[in-house]
Amino acid sequence: MRKLGFRRLLVYSICIFFIYKLGKFFFDRGMFPIFVILTVLLILELNFIRKLKDYSFFKRRVIIFSNIANVCFLIAIAQIFRIQVVNYEKFKEMAEKQSQGVVFEKGIRGKIVASTGEDLSYEINIYDLAIDPVRFVKLEKSDEILRRIDGVNNINLQEVKKRIAALASSGKRYFRIAKGISEDQKEKIEEIKKTYNINYNEVFFRRLGKRNYANEEYFRHILGYTTLGKNGEESGVYGIEKVYDSYLKGKILENKAYYTGARGLKLPIFNHMNPMDYKDGKSVELTIDYNIQYILNEELKKQFIQTEAKSASGIVMDPQTGKILAMASFPYTDLANTRNNLIHNQYEPGSIMKPVIVASELDDGIISPSTNFYNEGQIIKYRKIIKDSHKYIGNMTTEDIVLNSSNIGMVMISDLVDNARFETYLRGFGFYDRTEVDLSGELKPRQLPHEKWSGLKKSTMSFGQGIAVTPLQMATAFAAVINGGKLYKPYIVNRIVDSTGVTVRKNIPVEKGRVISEETSNKMKVILEKVVLEGTGKSAGIEGYRIGGKTGTAQISGKGGYLDREYLASFIGFFPVSDPQYLVLIMVEQPQAKYTYLKYGGWVAAPVFKEVAKRIIAYKNLLPGKVGELADINIEEVQSENKTYYGEYMPNLRGKSLKEAMQLLGKMDIEIEISGQGVIVSQYPEVGKGMENVKKIKLKLGEKQ
Repeated sequence: MRKLGFRRLLVYSICIFFIYKLGKFFFDRGMFPIFVILTVLLILELNFIRKLKDYSFFKRRVIIFSNIANVCFLIAIAQIFRIQVVNYEKFKEMAEKQSQGVVFEKGIRGKIVASTGEDLSYEINIYDLAIDPVRFVKLEKSDEILRRIDGVNNINLQEVKKRIAALASSGKRYFRIAKGISEDQKEKIEEIKKTYNINYNEVFFRRLGKRNYANEEYFRHILGYTTLGKNGEESGVYGIEKVYDSYLKGKILENKAYYTGARGLKLPIFNHMNPMDYKDGKSVELTIDYNIQYILNEELKKQFIQTEAKSASGIVMDPQTGKILAMASFPYTDLANTRNNLIHNQYEPGSIMKPVIVASELDDGIISPSTNFYNEGQIIKYRKIIKDSHKYIGNMTTEDIVLNSSNIGMVMISDLVDNARFETYLRGFGFYDRTEVDLSGELKPRQLPHEKWSGLKKSTMSFGQGIAVTPLQMATAFAAVINGGKLYKPYIVNRIVDSTGVTVRKNIPVEKGRVISEETSNKMKVILEKVVLEGTGKSAGIEGYRIGGKTGTAQISGKGGYLDREYLASFIGFFPVSDPQYLVLIMVEQPQAKYTYLKYGGWVAAPVFKEVAKRIIAYKNLLPGKVGELADINIEEVQSENKTYYGEYMPNLRGKSLKEAMQLLGKMDIEIEISGQGVIVSQYPEVGKGMENVKKIKLKLGEKQ
């Protein structure tokens, strides 16, 4: 009996221990109700077994095992109910954490393109090469793979091996082994991956964008540049890149992805991108004409180098709209010191200011082109003697004053109005405000109100000294003098296009106000054409073409006064006179020359204008007298008037018929090679190139595009 009691006690003790452990197991996992049910069922089963004494051994086993199976089934049902119903949200969250991941997709920054279609600023793909150390060390030929990769891009092989081993032992899952991988190098490494059947995430790439710029010296001062943020996102910090950064910037989209548990492989059924989530940035199309920009920069750079100048600036603008067609700024230094002299520097413009003042008083009816003034050879204002660069004594008209660029005459013209009225002229032409061009960093004018002017201020401002303006301000004001009297806001971006080709923004000409009448503007065009034909601007003239303009030579101010024989040489001109389509401003700061007169605007800046204008005329096929279609004009008559012109630079022949091209080129004594049929689709030399050393012209014909 004692023996039986001890055994029962031992059995009961073991059962209690297991019941306790089982209860704790279920309790810790939130399954205590199941444990209670299981315990009750177990007790019932034990009682039921005691009643099976009279059954055969086989029958008892069948009943016991069937009851156990039923109990297990009931437990499974209870567990499923608990997971699927009672704790559904909890287990759903756990499953998502284990199977879902986040994928960040970085959009490509938009392009900046010229109005003629050339890419000026665009993204090129470079990559980081990374590995998963934990997975990589399990590859059979990991050392050999690294050697092959090192042959494509030097990865400091021995150091990388050590780092991989250390990171793998610590469980790290990401290690960048190389950066700045090019597209070509990526393709070679992808081939290595295929060779060793690396299909998962042991070796992988992360795409990065690198901004690339076309012809930086000629475009960077307009385009600006970008910097990379902490998250690898590019942001514009200067120029177009900064002003239109919100449009250019690609989005970084966060999307969920589903992965397998074993190897972290992204499932192919994952739809990673909503088609409406456009991640790529938008493209910005400039008003800049690539060919005109090239022409302006090339000609200005020649003079900048030849005259050993401190700086040189140029702009080509459509005076009828304010559209900027080209901007040049020298010297070009490095990225950090990039400047756009057209908006970042202010200069005393000199005599190119005179047409603005004359136009204002003409419009007020105070003077006429034939109003007479008497020049005594000098004029004294507030105990200061003002002279002209050339001695002249006698009567002169308003027209003569402009043609001969007389400072004395301008002082006498300015004396006809008071300071308040003179300030009104300057305000009307925009010299007291920014132009609001869509570029970053435009200087704010520092003009004083007339109440704070010194006695001499108005007199010197009448001939462009004692007033500081940006070249763009000057060009914008001069455009109003010749376009019929309307002051336009200059702009350099034509439109913005999204990744699907849809225009999302279009800039249009903005008229800020009328400053003079159309009649006054026509009178000024006549006077300014005579400046080129008879006056100080003769070196800007082009045979057979109606050109207007004004020279300028301003003394450079320094500490304590003006520098001796240091000048800002300038010329501002336009063509055709009858309907101005192009305004060109050239400024060269402190040109160096043996003789003083060789530093003047007529000698330094006007010839640059002439070369730029000639090449634009060739590029645009502008014919003498007007901008017209070839079909409306007798080409032979045009050539007889201007036989020397087309021999200097290559005209634009694209889109023309062979007959039209031969009429244009017929006077050239150069061999012409022709291939294909249709209209001209390509040519050699390129538009605007000099013809001096060209032995053969090649024309390819095809279907009109």
